[in-house]
Formats: sequence, structure tokens, C-alpha cells
Amino acid sequence: MENVSVPTDRVGFIGLGAIGEPMARQVLQHGHALVVHNRSADKMQALVSEGAVGAGSVRELAAQVDIVLTCVTDGAAMESVVFGPEGVLAARRAGQVVVDLST
Repeated sequence: MENVSVPTDRVGFIGLGAIGEPMARQVLQHGHALVVHNRSADKMQALVSEGAVGAGSVRELAAQVDIVLTCVTDGAAMESVVFGPEGVLAARRAGQVVVDLST
């Protein structure tokens, strides 16, 4: 297997609920530039006040980061976040990594 170098400077996190917010906070606390998005914008505020950048849409987030982490409620939400018209794939580029952390 070939070793692949993945840039981790810019990380995006989508889904800041009871599980996602603490996970996103760990990314931020470990020194990564973090862009966050949540369908309820008020859930982004705590992380933004700690240094994250809030994105107005999933597409906006995906356009700014090298790695996209998701932690959303169900399969339908995941499908929308990734494959929807304003989803991650609408802003994709070579080398970008998407990781689903949903339960």
C-alpha cells in the first residue's frame, strides 16, 4: 500500500450536536484551523468564540478545508450533506478527504 500524505492544516466539521461539538473542539484544541457548520447556526457560536470559523453552508465549508469531518443524525442527513446540490461534493477538489463520524 502506498503512503499518502494528507494535509491536515484546514479541517472542517459538520454537525455540532452532543457528539459532534466535543469532537470538533478536540480538533481545534490540537492546533488545527477549524471551519464549522451546523444547520442550527447558534450551535456554532461556542466554537467560533474559541477560534473556529463559521461557514454559512456545507459547500462554503468544503471549499475552505482539506479534510471534512461529519457527525450528523442519520443517513438522509449524510446524503444531503455530501451529495446535495450545496453539499461537500459541490465544492470538492483533488486530495480532499471526507470522514463520516456519525453513529
